[in-house]
Amino acid sequence: DATENDLNNTIIYDFRNSDNDVAWTARWYNEDKFRVYDQISGAYPTLSRASDTSKWVFRVNEKVVDFFYDVSGTATKETDPTPIEIPRNIDKVTMSGHQKIKQFIIWPISLTDDECKSLVS
Repeated sequence: DATENDLNNTIIYDFRNSDNDVAWTARWYNEDKFRVYDQISGAYPTLSRASDTSKWVFRVNEKVVDFFYDVSGTATKETDPTPIEIPRNIDKVTMSGHQKIKQFIIWPISLTDDECKSLVS
């Protein structure tokens, strides 16, 4: 990631694989937006998004990345148009201790679109 400004690109979580390499980083952007960076591919699979409810869902299902957030009371889904080339096995999540986070949940299975949308509403 080329962004060096900590205020605009604060890493709040990193997701590590079985080799302890960072696969994804979750970041605050412009203080009220959320985005995820794919450390392996070197790209942002989704744009930076604000959510009116301050809730986001990031879902990786095989090689597809989906991002859910709320816009004016409507749960919105954005899908990365480029599939992931290398599947990610996540074995560890590290939190930076960022004070804005009130709850962080990982499910062992991929949730449906409706389940993800209900979480951001």
